[in-house]
Amino acid sequence: MKFECKVFDKNGILKKIIQPKDIVNSLDKVLQQKSTQRAIQSISKFRQARVKTKIDFCEKICAFCEKKFHARQKSAKYCSQECQKRYYKKVKKNR
Repeated sequence: MKFECKVFDKNGILKKIIQPKDIVNSLDKVLQQKSTQRAIQSISKFRQARVKTKIDFCEKICAFCEKKFHARQKSAKYCSQECQKRYYKKVKKNR
């Protein structure tokens, strides 16, 4: 690919034309500068935040249907929302 880069001043007057070989040479110089090297090193040190993927399941017994289930929280009492509703309806009738 062959192209030219034209550089103009504030008034729109052409100052210089940069050839492709000049761009490649200047790019190498930029990459060799200390500030660029430091920037590259600091970017490579960035880490992504760690995401907790492990979920600890507790084996419990449902308070309503008395079946074993794996609870996601240690304070869980019921195997499902249906059992929870049925339990509270049963308690409400007995009052």
